[in-house]
Amino acid sequence: MIDNVALASNYRMTAVVFWESAKRLHGSFETSGESVIGNRMAVPFYFLVSHSAELLLKCALLKRGVDQRELLKHGVRHDLRELLTEITSKGIPVTVNTAEIITRIADQHRRHALRYTFLVDDGEVTFTPDPLTLFDALDELLMLGAYLLMAFKYWL
Repeated sequence: MIDNVALASNYRMTAVVFWESAKRLHGSFETSGESVIGNRMAVPFYFLVSHSAELLLKCALLKRGVDQRELLKHGVRHDLRELLTEITSKGIPVTVNTAEIITRIADQHRRHALRYTFLVDDGEVTFTPDPLTLFDALDELLMLGAYLLMAFKYWL
């Protein structure tokens, strides 16, 4: 296994790649005059965002000493709600808006609905919020993973 800081850095960079891809996809919808909200053709956008959120949450936890094996456990690995609970249990502040967004996208992310079954009428509504709200949440999550690096700088 690689050490936590290296893995956290990899997760953070990968999250940014998914996020940048989401921005490009969002931009293409805007250019064509289409909304991503409620648009089944935009579901890949929401998958990119939710996967980015997962990686950013894991990055923040790894930087706070959570063992990477803990993040691979079945009840945790793709559960945004569980990852968020772990973050807040460590006393790390998360705004109400970000917590609400993560909680709202958590079930469809955990069930992999954005990857496989969003076209199946299973009685579940696919949550497709305003992209700018999602981007604000990702901004906050990105900073959770950077926090220790900034704090460490002042200890030297």
